[in-house]
Amino acid sequence: MDKQQKWAALFKDVVGRQATPEEFMAAKASDFDFKKIKEIAGQIDKSPNEQVEVEKVEDIPVTTPIVEAAPIKVKTPLTKAQKWKRFGIGAAVVALIGLGAGYYYCQSITGPDVLAEEFVDAVSINDYDQIASLLSTKTSQWTKDEAKDFINYLKEENIDIEKQLDAIAESNGKSVYNDANGNKLLGMEESGKLLGIFPEYHMVTYPISVSAKTNLADVTVDGKKIAKDQVVSLGETKFISQTYKVTGKTDLGDLTTNASTDLSKAENNEITLSLASNKYKINASLPSDLPQVSDIKLIANGKEIASGLSKELQLMDNQEISVYATFVYEGTTYTTEKVIQNVTPDETSITINLAISSDIEKRIDEAKKAKEAKEAQAQAEKQAQAEAEKAAAQQKTNIQTFMTNYISSMRSSVSSRTVQFSSYFDTSSAVYATYVNYIENQVKPLNIDYQTTLDYTVTNVTTEGSDFVVTVHNKYREVYMNGKSDTVEKNQVFRLRPNGSSYLIYNVSEF
Repeated sequence: MDKQQKWAALFKDVVGRQATPEEFMAAKASDFDFKKIKEIAGQIDKSPNEQVEVEKVEDIPVTTPIVEAAPIKVKTPLTKAQKWKRFGIGAAVVALIGLGAGYYYCQSITGPDVLAEEFVDAVSINDYDQIASLLSTKTSQWTKDEAKDFINYLKEENIDIEKQLDAIAESNGKSVYNDANGNKLLGMEESGKLLGIFPEYHMVTYPISVSAKTNLADVTVDGKKIAKDQVVSLGETKFISQTYKVTGKTDLGDLTTNASTDLSKAENNEITLSLASNKYKINASLPSDLPQVSDIKLIANGKEIASGLSKELQLMDNQEISVYATFVYEGTTYTTEKVIQNVTPDETSITINLAISSDIEKRIDEAKKAKEAKEAQAQAEKQAQAEAEKAAAQQKTNIQTFMTNYISSMRSSVSSRTVQFSSYFDTSSAVYATYVNYIENQVKPLNIDYQTTLDYTVTNVTTEGSDFVVTVHNKYREVYMNGKSDTVEKNQVFRLRPNGSSYLIYNVSEF
């Protein structure tokens, strides 16, 4: 693209319209200076009636000098012939200027390079209406959506549209872009001549011929019956993915579905839509950030196909399947979003990544937090229970030590006939008085020599307010002064009152 064409294209981008012949000539005079585009557009657009304000200058008194008058030179009037001669020369100059401007102007708005630039500009800003207009011809009209699908396919195939169109433009539309599979995709053709001189071009796209083949009986495509194991033509379409309504039978029952052409399978502008029945394994997955869920069910085309996320099915190539799953979390059943996917021929497995809606995600998050709070509470209760049990066990150990020391003092008291257990009792209690009386007044008359402990075990400890109820298994041998002895066994219930880090006995009963 030469400098004048670049100037014309840039003028259109900046000003929003094509340059007029006058503006083009002004540009030529500036050697197509890109920086003067706005200036040139402003000069030409200026209204002829626009008045320029002149700063008013105050009157200043001056002394007018006396000057000697100079002789006045008078022009000799032109003859009519001279006037016509001058007019003719001026008209010729204007005509030449007009022709030059017109030539450059027409050259700037025609040609394959101009078309290439228009197309690339439209692609760069995703102007699919303009792209559709550039692709359309008298015999083939493109819609905005079709243009978008076509451009998206080119982009997905990593085709450098600008590079390929530049190459076609340099060949004056004689070359065609073919992809690696031999498909013709883009070209240009001359559509006429502006003013009978300047060639104009339009974009050319190439159709794709679509056929269908199946190994099933009773298959129809858009109402057209497809005979088993035969290739049947479905006609020509634009080079964009086409969707067809298909009926037949598969593992999912009577099939009414859509099947789409996969353009990556096209070769030499031909493609066969495979509708064969084959084994496919569906492998679905739930979002990785979901908590542990249960009772998962996989549904395809409205039919439950598995308890879990995978299942092998007999499906039709290019069949459209709608897949979702249900699962249970904390007693509530949730449903994923549906995934619509085409069965790709020659691939033995179908990977489907399931998602959940933001509403369900929020509900699960709330249920998760409630579960975590419940578990935390249960853990805290368990911890508290463990600590209480630990404290109770320690309390029982402390009481066992206390009671063991007490009974030792009681045995010593029996042998010595003197009270040695006062520190273990509430000395104001009735039971203390009873035990004191036993040592001082009953042991000797009963001829008791001493007592030997055989078992003295705390079997149970409960609380009664701030006091403790302690059950003790008391088994001992009582030896008399005459050498004889008896084994005594009884269960006693002691009531203890806390006393600092120890206790005081204030009641004893037996059973």
